[in-house]
Amino acid sequence: MPIQGLAPRHETFHLDPPMYHAPSLKRTNPSSNNHRETNNPFDVPFYQAPPVTTSARPAHTTQVPITTDLGSATYQKALESLKLSDQVHVLGFNREARYLMHCISNAPGVPSPQLLLQHPDPIAAWGHEGRKMVVRNADGSITETEIQKPLYVGHRRAAATVGLAKVGPIRNLVVTDTTAIRACLARNAMLINHETTICLLGEGLGVMEHLNETVFKDPSTRPTYVLGTMSQKLSRYSAEPHTSYSVALRRPGRLCLAGIPREHIIEDGDAPTDISHWPNVVARTRTQHLAKLLSSAPNLNVSPMALDNFMRQKLPGMVFSTVTNSISAALGLTYAGILKSPSARRLWNELLDELVYIVASMPELQESPKIIAYFTGRNFRARAFDLLKRLDGTSSWVRLLRDGHRVPMTQLNGYFARIAEQTLARKEVLETIMAIVEARQQTRNEEIRVDIPMYRSPYMMDSDKVTAEGEPGQPIRLVYINKKPGPEA
Repeated sequence: MPIQGLAPRHETFHLDPPMYHAPSLKRTNPSSNNHRETNNPFDVPFYQAPPVTTSARPAHTTQVPITTDLGSATYQKALESLKLSDQVHVLGFNREARYLMHCISNAPGVPSPQLLLQHPDPIAAWGHEGRKMVVRNADGSITETEIQKPLYVGHRRAAATVGLAKVGPIRNLVVTDTTAIRACLARNAMLINHETTICLLGEGLGVMEHLNETVFKDPSTRPTYVLGTMSQKLSRYSAEPHTSYSVALRRPGRLCLAGIPREHIIEDGDAPTDISHWPNVVARTRTQHLAKLLSSAPNLNVSPMALDNFMRQKLPGMVFSTVTNSISAALGLTYAGILKSPSARRLWNELLDELVYIVASMPELQESPKIIAYFTGRNFRARAFDLLKRLDGTSSWVRLLRDGHRVPMTQLNGYFARIAEQTLARKEVLETIMAIVEARQQTRNEEIRVDIPMYRSPYMMDSDKVTAEGEPGQPIRLVYINKKPGPEA
């Protein structure tokens, strides 16, 4: 039967949400047939550690009890055996990465975080700008925090050899920008293994599945994942021209986290006798440890959540971004152009309806009817359309396609397409839009390989003009001479 409150797109289309079976992590004991299911790693009381000083314990390990449903003694044994590291690495150089570096650097009892960069240019700017991260707070005050020298982990291997040696094994990695993340982690896979916890703060979801399919194919050496989203309103701040290591906090918010249990079944002959070595105990310990490190950072306001509540926070922005950016990239229109064109506006509504059906069929939400009702109700559509009317300018996907870079369809469009395939929900409009954007991408890449553009269009191809009528194109800043675009995502 159709979902209540959501009219079907046409008479032949009806969505029956599939039966939901919660993911489980089972341990087989040679002497018992009982199975144990794992819950979300944050479905337990979150541990708030008392204030500690750096002199009270070594900087590289943490051994504190965590109150959980399995008992604090179990987690104490797990912590003692795992010897979890307190060192946090941040991969990215967007506003979120810079703000995280500032907050974690001021966390008591936590070693200074290490910034990892995919581009070498900001490393030189670090010295020129006083080796400090400058943050303009919401109240107007200015805070300067000294940070370590960033390390380059990009694709220029000759220049990165020394940097990689300094990085060493990564145990707590926060990824703020998921663009080209697959290629970056594949190049540095020797630094990441089953002892690593990766927190993904990118715009979309589906990055975890993409990394497991392409980089971390072996479940036994696969890292533990934590999904996150930041609600802090950040913007560019520059007291002086050409300042890179600065950011402005326009509105305080919180960092929402949801741990993902490891889906791994232990064979009978390999079942450990010590409960502190069970995969679910180890994964939950690692995710809570990273959350504890981040929660000690001032102004981050960490909020661990169950997976369904996290989806309620994450999915609205994902749906809107997927619909709006996809239509803009596929049709070559600005945000205002989508509103002015009846055909584009109709396509925008059709794609929005399709994604709402996909969200309503998600297994993670089948036991949360209130969350499904929010997406399928009128308020969500009305708020999405109001937001579209308030947007100005052109989608960021326009610049990425114009410069020959990949757009983040893997973690946005690809995520919803994968859910639709699993739940048998309709995805015709979504797949059509994805095919058009891919065709645009291929056409632009071919143009870059064989031509030298004399003007950079505000959009992607030289024939596309999305500025006001009569406004000339921008003079070129980049000249392509048979040069391949940047690395794929």
